[in-house]
Amino acid sequence: MEKLVLFLVCCWCFWSGNAQNARNITIEGSERRIALVMGNDNYNIERFKLDNCIKDAQMMVEALKKCKFEVIYCPNGSRMTMLQKMDDFFSRLPNYDVALVYYSGHGGVLDGVQYMMPIDVSSPYSEEGGGRTLFRNTAVDIESTVLAEFNKRQDKINFLILDACRSNFNDDSRIAKSKSPNEVEENKSKFDQHTGTTIVYSTGVRHRSFEGVYTEELVKLLPVSNKDYSLMLKDVAAAVRKKQEAARISGLQQPQTAEGNDKYFCFNPNAKPINDSKKQSDVVHDTVIKTVVIGGTTNTTAPPVTDNNNDNIPAGFVYVQGGTFDMGKSADGNNAGTVHSVTVSDFYMCDHEVTQAEWVAVMGNNLSSFKGDNLPVEDVSWEDAQDYIAKLNANRNDGYKYRLPTEAEWEYAAKGGIHHENTTYSGSNILTSVGWYWDNSETEGSKQTHPVKQLAANALGLYDMSGNVWEWCSDWYGAYPSNAETNPTGAPSGSFRVNRGGSLNFNAADCRSAYRHYNTPTLRGVAFGFRLALAARR
Repeated sequence: MEKLVLFLVCCWCFWSGNAQNARNITIEGSERRIALVMGNDNYNIERFKLDNCIKDAQMMVEALKKCKFEVIYCPNGSRMTMLQKMDDFFSRLPNYDVALVYYSGHGGVLDGVQYMMPIDVSSPYSEEGGGRTLFRNTAVDIESTVLAEFNKRQDKINFLILDACRSNFNDDSRIAKSKSPNEVEENKSKFDQHTGTTIVYSTGVRHRSFEGVYTEELVKLLPVSNKDYSLMLKDVAAAVRKKQEAARISGLQQPQTAEGNDKYFCFNPNAKPINDSKKQSDVVHDTVIKTVVIGGTTNTTAPPVTDNNNDNIPAGFVYVQGGTFDMGKSADGNNAGTVHSVTVSDFYMCDHEVTQAEWVAVMGNNLSSFKGDNLPVEDVSWEDAQDYIAKLNANRNDGYKYRLPTEAEWEYAAKGGIHHENTTYSGSNILTSVGWYWDNSETEGSKQTHPVKQLAANALGLYDMSGNVWEWCSDWYGAYPSNAETNPTGAPSGSFRVNRGGSLNFNAADCRSAYRHYNTPTLRGVAFGFRLALAARR
């Protein structure tokens, strides 16, 4: 954890409307809730001392009390004190439906294990007294303590919130308050899913966490948001991202959530109950989307939508309210062709690129060069995408049809729809915070795709619209007209189909929301994938 010495201006952008939900079990605010809140900043090692972790923990205590949690508070705990408080907390868990552990302070990873650091922790870099061995004996292993206990109550709702760094202590770097924020340390820890437990990280792998950033945004929404927790956490992450952009910090702190709960839950005890106890399998008719794991989390949350006829919209699809925008206009001034006014009608866009798990479940094969269930499917042509869509539609009889988005729909959604995000890339002017491209896609010495939904979403909740893989659109490629259009579908014929968004092995300029690309519809390659759209039924 480091101090953030810049004065940060928080910019808020709340999604309109309450979130609709389709989780397995409906919770109506009467469940019993308990939390353990720990904050450490007065470390015995002088250079480890922090300024705001106790303040963050105290804010968390007050927010959780407003949410009807019984709170056990542990400020500036030694290892013995922290373990004793945990034992007290764990002994009470059988009497509670919802359990939460919060920690703010120094954290890090050694040999793939994530640790919390008590105030009497020994430095892993100490040249005396055993170094890393002594560190293991004085730090608190999260896996064998908190998660081991939470794994015993997989039928309950559990949260682990870590406002701490995820630095890797296996390298030659050092913990130091004065270190530049740009000197991030590689983190080899796993971002695992635990059934029944949602793990919330204030920052991502290879990144540090700054005092007074994540928790400050979390406590603003925790007691007042009427959204399911997963959507509320996305709002928190968006607020953190906007803080960093306001401070002109590039891609350092991107909160991540490993979602393990399959139940609807709202922290706000006064939120209107969702009186619908239908199981997810009753709501989502497509077997692909209801069974696969997306972006490290089980994707069982319905998107925020306002369409009155959305009962059968599958999880993961975001409602995009129609509107008018300047197509071809780029926030950086480099326009892509003739800028003209375009109006699109309401539609739905999937919040992630089609994954390999989804592809295999439908097609029975995997054409991708980079293998991984949560990686976007690639090495697929426009015609391959049409084959996949045809098989999906053969299994639906509710009046909705999967399809590729039009080029106009794609650009409108990438720019945030009615939110009109004036950013060069989808959701940000800082590409590293929202997209995988040439400068940040390298893994183990080569450019590679990355699991979907790891970076920040745009204002609509759409991930990876910039980078990762080029996304096929339905249109034939052609020159833009100069006149205004409504629901354009591209050239009437041609030799090339449109690709949008840039990819892992292209430069930042190619990832701009307004940038156009095209290829023959039979072309396959590691840079080419797609995402799905649905027409809004009226």
